[in-house]
Amino acid sequence: METTPYRTATAPAARMTPARALLLGFAGVILAGAGLLTLPLSSASGESAGFLTALFTATSAVCVTGLVVVDTGTYWSAWGQLVIMVLIQTGGLSFMAMASLFFLLMESASACASASSFAKASTNSMSPGWFASCGRS
Repeated sequence: METTPYRTATAPAARMTPARALLLGFAGVILAGAGLLTLPLSSASGESAGFLTALFTATSAVCVTGLVVVDTGTYWSAWGQLVIMVLIQTGGLSFMAMASLFFLLMESASACASASSFAKASTNSMSPGWFASCGRS
């Protein structure tokens, strides 16, 4: 009698791909930044900023677009400006660099870690047979 091995992998929809990790990371940083910007400490007036204003500012900072709803120098306190500066650094440099480094470190040192496989994995354009050939090398 043959036994069927238990599935240890999660369902395909729940698997963490590099693209999904990147998206969830961006969303997490944006929501954390928006939460910090809604604190009364973040606005120059001492009143809580509206959630949509904080969310738009955090999204703009993390995505490094430079779009603003309110004047950054007058509306936000020094703390709020520091939060915005950290969001810009996180989105523009640190998060992308760390995500790329993490992905490269997770790959093996074989031919699977070539630049073309990195580009294919980033765009989710690999054929299913690629993984099988990668495991055999």
